[in-house]
Amino acid sequence: MYYADYPLKNQKVTFSERVGYSNRVKLLERQGVSSASRMLDYGCGVGLFVDFLRKKGFGHAFGYDPFVAGYSDPEALQRTYDAVVSYDVIEHYDDPREFLR
Repeated sequence: MYYADYPLKNQKVTFSERVGYSNRVKLLERQGVSSASRMLDYGCGVGLFVDFLRKKGFGHAFGYDPFVAGYSDPEALQRTYDAVVSYDVIEHYDDPREFLR
C-alpha cells in the first residue's frame, strides 16, 4: 500500500496544530456550524481534527479517509452532514471539480 509508511500517520497534535484547529473552528462557527452540527472531515488522515472537534464538544464530528483503516468506512459518505471540510486533499485530485461534486 502506497501510504503504509506515510509520515503523517504518526503525527501528533502540537501547540501549532491546536492554534490552527482553533482558528478552523472559529471560521466554521462564523459560517453557522455549531457543536450540534453533523460534520465530516473528508480526507481526515489519522483523525487529528476530528478528535480535536470532539474534545471541543462537537459530538457529531466524523472523518473519512480511504487510506486510514479507522476512517475508511464508505458508509460515512452515504450519510448527510451539515458541514463538510477537507484540508490538504484537493491538490491530490486530477479533476478538482469532480472531487467537489
